Amino acid sequence: MTDQRIAQLEALLARMPHTDLTVGQALVKWKAAFKETCNSEQTCRSYTKLVEAWAHGLHTRNLGEIEPADISKHVNAPGPQKLVTRKHRLFAVRKFFDYW
Repeated sequence: MTDQRIAQLEALLARMPHTDLTVGQALVKWKAAFKETCNSEQTCRSYTKLVEAWAHGLHTRNLGEIEPADISKHVNAPGPQKLVTRKHRLFAVRKFFDYW
């Protein structure tokens, strides 16, 4: 991952207030709020699926403990991934963190 990407992820995480919520608890709250504000049902389903995939295995971790590597691991998953796929994954996770 480039230094620029790491800086972007760190900036994303820095905007998030420190909270006692776990990723699992935050995911439940985010999904309810996102469903209410999402303009497109397809976008809502897609982003929810992508955020759930990212959160898999992180449910018990506190939101404040999330590091850029936790996001990068999902965005840059092994295998042949097109750039558009990686961007889509990152944007969905950004939507999750923008809520907080």
